Amino acid sequence: MNKLLLRIVGVTLFISVVIAAYVLLKEPCFAGTCPNQQASEKHASEQISTVSSTEFKRRLLVATNARILDVRTQEEFLSGHLENALNSDIYDPAFRENISELDKTAEWFVYCRSGNRSKQAVSLMKELGFTKITELQGGILSWEGELVQ
Repeated sequence: MNKLLLRIVGVTLFISVVIAAYVLLKEPCFAGTCPNQQASEKHASEQISTVSSTEFKRRLLVATNARILDVRTQEEFLSGHLENALNSDIYDPAFRENISELDKTAEWFVYCRSGNRSKQAVSLMKELGFTKITELQGGILSWEGELVQ
């Protein structure tokens, strides 16, 4: 009976140590520094999303510091674009440099023709420190509104 009791206590103690080690390794929060918490706080400050034409338009209307970025070629831009859009061709070798000079605190609304190039541009912008980006899903082809030439 004593051997059985000792075995149960030993197994219970072993399981407790394994659980404690798992918890400590999973969430190493000591002295007020929690790497996972810091990472999630950083992501919480990012507002990056891809939305429908209707939602894109709605967000543009309520944005207080909105900037529109068209990443198509100049020829595509001249054939019709959103009003007040800035054109910066993603295929231009100076694209990265041009984008890095833009206001990172503004709310950026990004689009291209079909959504492929804008996805690349949003990825670059995120890498460069932009935190408020709304991408038009489906690009200008999905736009339900007026274009200017």
